[in-house]
Order: sequence, then C-alpha cells, then structure tokens
Amino acid sequence: MRLFQRKKKPLVVTIHGFGKNRSSEMDSLCAFLKSHGYDTLQFDIYDLDNGLDADWKEWLRRCERQMHEALAKNRRVILIGFSMGGVIATHLATIYNIEKLVLVAPAFRYLDLEKVTRSLASSLSGRNKTAVPSSEQTKAFREIVDNCRNSIDHVSCPVLILHGTADEVISPSSSTEFFARIPHERKRLLYLEGAHHRVLYDGQMEETADWIILDFIEGKYRL
Repeated sequence: MRLFQRKKKPLVVTIHGFGKNRSSEMDSLCAFLKSHGYDTLQFDIYDLDNGLDADWKEWLRRCERQMHEALAKNRRVILIGFSMGGVIATHLATIYNIEKLVLVAPAFRYLDLEKVTRSLASSLSGRNKTAVPSSEQTKAFREIVDNCRNSIDHVSCPVLILHGTADEVISPSSSTEFFARIPHERKRLLYLEGAHHRVLYDGQMEETADWIILDFIEGKYRL
C-alpha cells in the first residue's frame, strides 16, 4: 500500500498595526490558527521604548527580513496585515511569492492623525501610559502608508479585505476604494456589521473575524 505524505499547511506571517500593542494584536488570531494546525509568525516592527526608532524604510526592511526567513523554510506563505500592517502586507505581496493576502481594517486612508492619536490614548492601561509611539514614530506611520498604499495596484495573489462598519479610526470606505483597485477578480471584500477598529482583539467580534479568515485561507470562498 502506497503511503501519501500530507501536504504541510502554509505558514501564516502577520504584520501588526500602529500603536502600543504591536505584534500582540495578533495573539488571539494566531492562537486560533494554531488550534487549526497552522504555524504562525509574529514580530514587532518598531521599538516602543526607543522613540527615535522612526525610520519608515527601516521598518519595511525589518518586515522584508522576516519574509526572507519565512520563505527560506520552503513553505507556502499566507500574509495577514492589520491596519498599518495591512498596507505593509500589500507592499510585501508585490515583492514576494505569497499564496494569499488578508487585510484587516487596512489603513489605506487613515481618517486623520488626531483620530489615530485619540485611538491610541483610549487603549492605554493605567500602568503603561508612557508606552505609546512617539511623535517621530507617528510621522513614520504616515510615511509608510503614503509610500506603500499604491502597491494595491500590483497585487496578483487572492485577497480578502475585512473591515468593520463602525471602525472609528479607518473609514470602511477606504477599503471599498482600494478593493476596486486590485487588478484581478480573485478577491473578496467583507464588512462586519457594527465591528470597530480592533476587531481582532476586541473580545466581541474577533471570533467571527477568525472564522472568516480561516475559511478564506482554506479556500472555502469561491473567488
């Protein structure tokens, strides 16, 4: 009897958004995916304790080094980006051989920096009020979005965009706009009714988001 080796599942690489939480924003999603047999990779893009770590090009290089390491393992790669990380992930998907791309509340059109700052302030804990990005890092956030957002015009892999209708930081209309710019039909845009920006870790809609992402990764949506 001939034995068949089970095909190994893709490695899921996650790119976090802008704020104090960094890669921990992906903890819940990664735990969910691991429970379904997926290996995941999380990393921090910038040093929260060093406010001068604010070179947006170096932020990109750090992401690229992680992609090099992931692909060097001869694994298929699924790329998931949240908020700012969604814009970065779009850029990475035009450089590397990505199997699928998932963008959660991508920050293609941030409403304004004041709203971003207010969102950060609202997420502070009593013991960690100083651990927020510096003004220089806030500028780097804006520069990385401004320089990477047009990569969406060159993405060739299947894409899922997931956005909450009650997102208070990134307007859902920005996902509508940039979804239309994806130059192929292997794409899907889904809105979560009533979901806010932190949909991946808000304790309310994250389970729904997790299952939608898993179904897309496993090819349960017809594209």
